[in-house]
Amino acid sequence: ISAKATWYLWEPAMMRLEGPGQEAVWMAGFYNDEYRKIDGQWKIASIEINMLLLAEYKKGWKEHKIYGVK
Repeated sequence: ISAKATWYLWEPAMMRLEGPGQEAVWMAGFYNDEYRKIDGQWKIASIEINMLLLAEYKKGWKEHKIYGVK
């Protein structure tokens, strides 16, 4: 037995920068998951994430929806 699901992602998060420190970001997108029932228990078979937005928290997403892309 198997199943599929789509989950939406909307998350304020902390992103590790190169070197020390972190930066607050907005993340948005969706997950496409597949599950399989094995020995009576549901197990995750695969997780695919599709990012639609990754923006600096302070600047928002008006100018740059994907972090680092101008």
